[in-house]
Amino acid sequence: MAAHIDAARAEPPAREKTAGGVRGKKLHPRPLPIAASLVPGLILHGAGHFAAGERDVARRLLLLEGVGLGMIGAGGAYLIATGATRHYIGPPIALALSGIGLFGVSWLADVYGVVGGSHEAAGSPASGSALGPPIDVEAGYGYVYDPRFAYRQFAVVGGSARLGAIRIAPLAWLALDDDNQRFRLESAYRWAGAHSARPTGDASTVELAAALTYHRYPDDGFAVSTGEAMVSGRLDLARIGGSLAGSFAELALGIGSEIINYYRPGAGADIGELLLARFAYGVFLNLPGGLAGETSLYYDHRRDTFTGGLSPGAGPGSGFAGFFGAGLLLYIGPRWGIRAELEQGAARVAHLALLMRLGGESR
Repeated sequence: MAAHIDAARAEPPAREKTAGGVRGKKLHPRPLPIAASLVPGLILHGAGHFAAGERDVARRLLLLEGVGLGMIGAGGAYLIATGATRHYIGPPIALALSGIGLFGVSWLADVYGVVGGSHEAAGSPASGSALGPPIDVEAGYGYVYDPRFAYRQFAVVGGSARLGAIRIAPLAWLALDDDNQRFRLESAYRWAGAHSARPTGDASTVELAAALTYHRYPDDGFAVSTGEAMVSGRLDLARIGGSLAGSFAELALGIGSEIINYYRPGAGADIGELLLARFAYGVFLNLPGGLAGETSLYYDHRRDTFTGGLSPGAGPGSGFAGFFGAGLLLYIGPRWGIRAELEQGAARVAHLALLMRLGGESR
């Protein structure tokens, strides 16, 4: 789930130039550029910046839209040519999902820029000067509404330990009103960005990650074990243009394998494969009183979490699509923060947690 501790998000915002020295350029909100970003901007991305006189940024956003549409078309054409056979379905779906993410990000970025979202203090939690304590802990409450299962209330505990470019992050969801537990252990290597040998000078990062998950459903008679590997990246959108400073895009792709073991004698087990894909658009927050953090909208294609996958028109169930979510991470001081998330798929999942940072600075 998106509720796991992520060290790229769990570091206090920095006060520095954005995108390796590219300063933000805040556009004053004006009716014409804002309207243009919506119509025709929903179809021609960058129309808002074009109307605001930012022609270079407009062209870059339009190019990103074109690349996204090309990826969607290429993935769809491959699916049609192969008959969507399951033996070849993974790469074209990953390509099409990446294109959808690029399409959505280029439009949201156009709107963000022309409404005056850019700010100098980009609040980069992943910037090189934001080297916070190496240990984070999280404790909170989770609520899951899924008509197929009896559980609703959960205690959520997790943490993250960082040693240079390596991060280890355990997470547990423990049902309070049913016999159901989900345990996850994730490890990641920061290939580029803060805490790595390849600093980017802004919020941009690249990570390689692997995770093991064990989810028990004793009352329902089965358990699910999952192993996965993923590569994820975050792009500081100030690299596209100064008017986009303070915003970012994320993309993650990976594969997984799961084993479903049934408790009934002789029932055996089912083995399945997972295509993992996630994209997000987010904004760094730099609020009065020293409050800082980030908020994001995202789509996650995985369907093995509490949220499950959307199944439009088919009623409750884990459909072909993934789920949508919104997240907020807000620091209320150097040691404390809060995290809130809301996700909608086959189930509705809400999560609210308190974050605490331990240890000295890790440099």
